[in-house]
Amino acid sequence: MAMQCATTVHPDTALDIARVESGFNPYALAEIIPQAERKPSNNGVISHYPKSKDEAISIIDRIANKKRRYSVELMQITRTNFSHYGISARDVLTPCTNLSVFDGTLTSVAPSLSKQNITLYPRHLLRGDFVSD
Repeated sequence: MAMQCATTVHPDTALDIARVESGFNPYALAEIIPQAERKPSNNGVISHYPKSKDEAISIIDRIANKKRRYSVELMQITRTNFSHYGISARDVLTPCTNLSVFDGTLTSVAPSLSKQNITLYPRHLLRGDFVSD
């Protein structure tokens, strides 16, 4: 599927990132707790592992009602990317859409990052967090 939906990213790269981001769980969600609400020992992320698309949508609706950021599915696409790609959380729960957005995000930022000598870590990629060397 990676070769069909993420056409410019090598399949091994897509597999490695999916392994780290979601453990290959097609409904994995990461709820980002706002800084002001975090406890000192908290990493700021609540991981959700729904067993169905309907359960994932229910959790997404709950998170959205709290006005929190979240990431969705195999490649953990952050909701702040949805409008750029003209998609919704429900759309991104489709594996091919998720991989396609990942492909677009990675290929759009990779050239500028390599020119700036910036290291890209999979966990930071789709959140827009980059680490300068």
